[in-house]
Amino acid sequence: MTEDEIIKQLRPLVATRCEFSSELTLETDLLRDLHLDSMTQLELWIDIENHFEIMMEPDAENDIITIRNLVSLIHTNLHSTDSENAGP
Repeated sequence: MTEDEIIKQLRPLVATRCEFSSELTLETDLLRDLHLDSMTQLELWIDIENHFEIMMEPDAENDIITIRNLVSLIHTNLHSTDSENAGP
């Protein structure tokens, strides 16, 4: 899955959890622009994990400031999952 495909799939997830009506871009700041509080952030992470069928490390959220960071993390997790499922 490409980063463009990931952000396209993220848009409805973010829109559902956050009352964010502007265009979601790679530079969108999760705290400043989306006004995520800790509970909404947790709910969004769960939605993302379920949607993309990935498992994010608990401390990974500390490094996520922008949508670009989030897309990169999802992309990395998707590729590590693909590698694990590929087998020998």
